[in-house]
Amino acid sequence: MTSVRVAASARRGKGLCHGAVDAGVYAIAFHLMRREQLQVGRLGSFVFEPGLYVYVGSAQRNLTARLRRHARRRKRRHWHIDYLAAKARALSAWTFNGPKSQECRIARVLASRLSAPVRGFGCSDCRCHTHLFYLPLRAATQRPDAALARLPRLLPLAANAKLPPWRRF
Repeated sequence: MTSVRVAASARRGKGLCHGAVDAGVYAIAFHLMRREQLQVGRLGSFVFEPGLYVYVGSAQRNLTARLRRHARRRKRRHWHIDYLAAKARALSAWTFNGPKSQECRIARVLASRLSAPVRGFGCSDCRCHTHLFYLPLRAATQRPDAALARLPRLLPLAANAKLPPWRRF
């Protein structure tokens, strides 16, 4: 599994990646610097604590564009993740070339290892409890990069979740 830093140019809508498989499943990490109370569409109002958030999603076409959109803070809010992405900074993303059903498999593995801050987040089209997961920073001074370095160990490994290897986007 490899991760790719979401470059500032990508957040401005320029080239996010090269050689990407343009369909598949992804996990994208966001850093929220301070506590925020956010209205998440019709889902409700929730308090999000500072730390890292990992969102699992899929794009059966235009995966690169989807990740580029998630990395932008200013946009029309359509998906649950758009509300958090407006306040948090996209750090890294991992992509996987596989069917939409793998999205829920990855979410189940992450649910067994990380806390789930909002029930129903990002999973209105499936039976999962959530597709958003939380990884607190150990101290207010901990850099998000240090916590982010732990994240690949928390993501499902190909052998454990019976997934093909992750691919770089």
